[in-house]
Amino acid sequence: MSTFVTRNTTEEDQVINAEVKMAMLCAKNNVAFNFCDDFNKRVAEMFPDSIARKFLAGKTKATQLTKGAIAAELDDELAKTC
Repeated sequence: MSTFVTRNTTEEDQVINAEVKMAMLCAKNNVAFNFCDDFNKRVAEMFPDSIARKFLAGKTKATQLTKGAIAAELDDELAKTC
């Protein structure tokens, strides 16, 4: 996962990286994905840069990222802890 998250350089890739990291953070810490909707609204207010304004990982996108893009990574980390 760290390779995917660190090698991208375009602004669009940085936004995607932020969305994936947020989804992973919620999944790892058992945070309700409803929180992502509130966070999504507040992040642009807190950090008015262009990446934060484009951040759009609400509950639906965070759920889909978790089920698809990062599910294997989460399974690997879960296996390490057992």
